Amino acid sequence: MSVLRKITLLIMSVLLPVLLLTACSGIGNVDPVVQIQVEEMENTSVGYGEDLDLEGIFLLVKRESGRTQKIALKSDMIYGFNNNVVGPQTLDILYEGATTKLYINVTDISVTGLSIRSVPEEIVVTQGAELNLAGVSINIEYDNNTVPQDNITKEMIVGYNPEWEPGNHTVYIEYSGHRVPLEIRVVERALTDMEIYTKPSDLQYFVGETFNPDGLSLLLKYDNGSQQILDYQDISVDDIEFEFNFEIPGAANPIIISFKGLRTLPNDLTAVVADPRIVSLEVYTMPITKGLTVSGETFKSPLTAIVERDQIDWATGVLSILYDNGDVSEVSMEKNEIYLYLGARNGELIPKDYRFNSVGNKKIYVKYGNENVFALIDINVIAKTPFELNVADIKNKLERDHIDGERITTDFLRYNILYNNATYAFDPLDTESWGRLNESLLADDGSTLDIKLANADELGNQTINFQVGAVKAGFTVKVVPNTPTSIKVVEPTRNYVALGSSEVPLQGSSIYVEMKYGNPVLLSPIPEEYVSYEDNEGNPVESFEENGDYKLVVNYKGAIKKVDFFVEDYEIYQISLNGVPSSSYREFSEIPINLMTMTVYYRVPDGQDIVQYNVPVSTAYLYSYDMYKVGIQTVIIRYKGCTTSFEVNISPNDVSALGLCVPPQIVYHAGVNQNLDTNMRIRYVFGDGTYREEDLSGVLPAYWDFSGYNLETPGKQKVKVTRSFGSYSRSFEYDIEVLEESQEVHEISFDHTQMGMTQISGQWVLIVGYREDINTRFYVEYIDNEGENQVATGILQLSVRYTEGGDYQLIDLQPQYITRSSYDRFYDVIDPQTGEIVKFRTATIEYGGKQTSLNIYIASRDLESISVLSQPTITNYAVGQELKLNGGILKLNYVNSSSNPDPLLDFSTYQILPMTDIFVISSGYDKTKTVPGALFITQNVQFSCWGKTTTSPVRTYVKVSPIDYLKMSKIAQNYGMISSPIATITHPVVSFNAPSVSISFLIGDIWSNTPPVYPGEYQMKVSVIENDYFLGGDYVLQGTKFQINKKAIDVQVDYLSKEYGTGDPVFTWKTINNTFLEPGDQLRIIITREQGESVRFDTFGNVIGYDFYWSFDPVDPGQSDRYIIIPVFDTFVVNQKVVPSGVSVNFQEVAGSGGRIYTASYVFNNITQTIRSEDLIYYVNSTGEMVDSDGDGQLDGLPPTSPGEYYVQLSDNYNVVDPGAGRSATFIVQ
Repeated sequence: MSVLRKITLLIMSVLLPVLLLTACSGIGNVDPVVQIQVEEMENTSVGYGEDLDLEGIFLLVKRESGRTQKIALKSDMIYGFNNNVVGPQTLDILYEGATTKLYINVTDISVTGLSIRSVPEEIVVTQGAELNLAGVSINIEYDNNTVPQDNITKEMIVGYNPEWEPGNHTVYIEYSGHRVPLEIRVVERALTDMEIYTKPSDLQYFVGETFNPDGLSLLLKYDNGSQQILDYQDISVDDIEFEFNFEIPGAANPIIISFKGLRTLPNDLTAVVADPRIVSLEVYTMPITKGLTVSGETFKSPLTAIVERDQIDWATGVLSILYDNGDVSEVSMEKNEIYLYLGARNGELIPKDYRFNSVGNKKIYVKYGNENVFALIDINVIAKTPFELNVADIKNKLERDHIDGERITTDFLRYNILYNNATYAFDPLDTESWGRLNESLLADDGSTLDIKLANADELGNQTINFQVGAVKAGFTVKVVPNTPTSIKVVEPTRNYVALGSSEVPLQGSSIYVEMKYGNPVLLSPIPEEYVSYEDNEGNPVESFEENGDYKLVVNYKGAIKKVDFFVEDYEIYQISLNGVPSSSYREFSEIPINLMTMTVYYRVPDGQDIVQYNVPVSTAYLYSYDMYKVGIQTVIIRYKGCTTSFEVNISPNDVSALGLCVPPQIVYHAGVNQNLDTNMRIRYVFGDGTYREEDLSGVLPAYWDFSGYNLETPGKQKVKVTRSFGSYSRSFEYDIEVLEESQEVHEISFDHTQMGMTQISGQWVLIVGYREDINTRFYVEYIDNEGENQVATGILQLSVRYTEGGDYQLIDLQPQYITRSSYDRFYDVIDPQTGEIVKFRTATIEYGGKQTSLNIYIASRDLESISVLSQPTITNYAVGQELKLNGGILKLNYVNSSSNPDPLLDFSTYQILPMTDIFVISSGYDKTKTVPGALFITQNVQFSCWGKTTTSPVRTYVKVSPIDYLKMSKIAQNYGMISSPIATITHPVVSFNAPSVSISFLIGDIWSNTPPVYPGEYQMKVSVIENDYFLGGDYVLQGTKFQINKKAIDVQVDYLSKEYGTGDPVFTWKTINNTFLEPGDQLRIIITREQGESVRFDTFGNVIGYDFYWSFDPVDPGQSDRYIIIPVFDTFVVNQKVVPSGVSVNFQEVAGSGGRIYTASYVFNNITQTIRSEDLIYYVNSTGEMVDSDGDGQLDGLPPTSPGEYYVQLSDNYNVVDPGAGRSATFIVQ
């Protein structure tokens, strides 16, 4: 560097004495500088790049006191000097707060040469990398000096080519037009990483297509830090490979690129792979039916005439599919991806094995996959037709002989139809459930249910065929002649005819014939073919030529009955009554018949003169009447075959009850006894307590009715007997037993020691009061084994043995089973020796034709009182209802007779009677009585029996509004499981029957009786039909609506995990937990997930996943308004990428990073797997904390920038199986 020549400067200042000051704390500058000045300099020029030479240069300092100093000028006093800028510069001089200026000029200098000052032993550079001449220095020779230069910039390097082949090469260092050569060695570079620089042009494919890499370019990274962009067309096909699978649709199907041992990660490059969308569907080959096998033969039909219940064999059909990529494929119509909809595109989704059970023209819409493109198949389902008729006699009743004239009933005949679609009309194995044959199914070949010998063949067999459609089947029965067993004849009204007549008018006559088999025959009037005549001596006559008695002979199939008629000279043709009595009487017997007369009119034999005479009327002339009928009736009087009549009104002594005195037949055999025995004795009880008895026999008048029984059905039954009295009727019930044909009543017995019997004088007897009917119900008060008072009630039991040597079975002993001949309360048995009534007697029990004894004791006792033992079953009534006393029991309390004490009866006795007993009279109940404003009124019903009374309360309720008692249930339902809501109307009285109700729904603006099916709220209307207890009407419910909720379906994602570094699968879903879409419904659901690609861990180190997000496709959601999706709370787990056992991770310093940055990779299956830089975490070795790379206090784990000892480690996205396989590497930054 040049030395500045010294320049003498005139210092214009006065030298002041120098004050020596001692500095101490708190004392300021006592003599401050007020002016400074640089001595004159010999040279104010400085060469470019030179430093100022201040040697011998002084600064003159003037202080406030006037004292001056001369001090050496130093560089730290100078500000603003820049030796790299050529030209004049003004410098500032600062000393103790005073300033001055110094003016200099930086002059340019020229380089005269370059030389190498120092160089490493060898300069090595990796191919493609920038040349770094660190360690090389040169001398730059100027015209005034030589300057060393250590920093060789890239601008100073000349002749270097990064693409040089490996080997020795010469480069030059150039500076200011001068060069110096330098030898370097180029070594081959290594590829360390690869990235996709430009993605291919086409990243959308159809399934099955091949990847097209056009447009792809790669960014190649080398170990020397260099990079290279390489287009696909510049890459040898031997150096690059592509891995992809476009056979599965997906939104992010990975494409993995392999180039010179490096591979991209699956999510670096993905493509959308979609199934080709269907443009159209066409049935290429129409399927045929599977056909039906009937009786071993298979029948197939075309789709235009599918037999009901047949199936389509979809495997025989072929569907042609045209895709939007131009492809055409043909698939079998049995594939699972083919869906069939019946009737409409959104109609019922039917399975492949669907049976077509409804008849008519139909459309089947065929869909492939999820595309809403359909092919149409028109079919016609025709009704099945009978193929075979099967008939069965389920009771084997046709096996017996059938009587000529009998008519078969079909209640035991069944039929089944085998149709041409292999189905039966009924279960073929359960003949009981088959259809019942009836007369309308008889074949038109003359078959009839009437059994006649005329219809039988020479062997006596009659065939009865039935027909359904074109098929027939039938039975053959054996026909035998029928013979009468008894005959009853009602004579003709005209039982007198005129002399010379040849016939008797048969009007009013009838015959009743009991046949050996079958039902009796009733004919009225008697057909003439069954009638002939005899005189009084039994001789047949054709006409009546003499006066006198004759016989009308009725011959019905060999059964003969003769009745008298009379022949006189003349025939009476008219009668008129005289002295007709008053029209109203209390009882029929009060009518004064004997006070009446009648005028009789007749013609003399020549027919010219009318003769008349008066005849007194007697009860013998009463021809037709009903002595028990209440109300108006016509009484007919007959005299010598001529009739007249008068009307009479019988009131008010109504019949209050009917009862059975002497029973008819009690035991029957199913199928054998076809007629109920109605020969019995009836007791009438009148409102005033009086009674009469009547024997029923023969053909009963129409006012008698017998119901409630079925002689074809074995078991115990009740027969209800009803007698009409015009304006009202009365009825009673009695028990019968119908046995199987194989059963018989073999034996009966009575246990005299059973509860209800009493021991008197050592004998077990049934106590019966004098002049009382036998009552088999009992009431017993007793003390049990523990000394407690107890009461027992019940009915005496009769033991019946139905098989010889079999077990006894108990039945209720009814009073009617005791023969009237063995006990009649009006008949006293007198001891002939004492003249006293015999009290210990034996009555006879008869049941099923068998007899046993019942010991009774006739007691002298008085009825003391009656009381209610059990209330009736019904004690609550609606206004207007009749009293029903069923279930009610009265207790009768007896004491020893006061007028004729019984010496053996020193205790109280009891009876119990049903409140419905004929001798119990009820009164005091008004069925119309109500109390305004009250729900009910309580009334006391009075019961009277043999002069004693008691009462029992009942309630009468008014009709109520049903809306006050209405409860709706099942009003909230889910879509897909719709049933009608239930309207329950419950009266406070539980036994009151609810009214019939129906529910309708307001759908849109229309009320419909069919429940809606889609989610929403619907108003309801309850329609009530009035009954005895509730008013009727239509009630629109306010505030209560029928709610159909959306159906909740549990859904789950099909794919729940992936390996780190791979792309996401296409998220598809499925229903689980037995939830499913309703037939025909579809849902389009979009599934996304929470963002993130790293492996997640909880605080315990367990791998956890990312949440899924569900939503309906806004463009095409399907039937989303009907469903609520309930996702299973699964998460999408990113699993650690596994570095397998036996594989080590290699860490390598990145060249040129100063030892701060590393790469990591491993080799598996001969493929190098490069670990992303994001998965390399840097830590401080001494503390184990992540590196704070930028010193902001945030530990970011990025490469360090400060010297120190560190280690780099794989992130938790990787799982290195072997502990010593190099999960981390330690390094030092200088």
